[in-house]
Amino acid sequence: MGANDDAPRHAGYRGRCGERTPDGRLTSAMLAISREAVPHAKPYELWLVGFVLALLAARLIANAFARTDLVFNEAQYWSWSRELDFGYFSKPPLLAWLIRGTTELCGNGEACLRSFPPVLHAIATWFVFLTGRALYGTRAGFWSAIVFDTLPLIAFLAAAVTTDVPVRRWPTSRPAPWGSATRADR
Repeated sequence: MGANDDAPRHAGYRGRCGERTPDGRLTSAMLAISREAVPHAKPYELWLVGFVLALLAARLIANAFARTDLVFNEAQYWSWSRELDFGYFSKPPLLAWLIRGTTELCGNGEACLRSFPPVLHAIATWFVFLTGRALYGTRAGFWSAIVFDTLPLIAFLAAAVTTDVPVRRWPTSRPAPWGSATRADR
């Protein structure tokens, strides 16, 4: 028959430490040891989503209660969004299109006009996490995203409509596919 001819063939067979049951499962002693040896994975993705959503909500609320008027550039971009085109004198059209989309959704108020930069920064934060995770592991990706999202420049750019907002989101999304294609299995 087999190597374990003398082993009982019933479901309650425990075996000695290091043996497998006749059906190939580890003995209960080995299962207990293997469960202790494997560290529990921390839910970095869940923590990051919670952090980013909380910060996004705080930034949107801060924009809603801000007492600042539009600065010259923001007013100029808003005027461009009223007459969409494929380009303007000194800028490409993406910013005007984004402003037009947000004003179509929630109106022409300053809070609405400034609502898309925090959303784009939240998306950029996720891409920073994906890149860090692909290149250096989940923990490094998590902390990279947290540091990125709490940088003073990012906090400022999340409160203002500038051409840097969509431009900053684009490069953060590019390394993620490259990183996942080149990393060694971890």
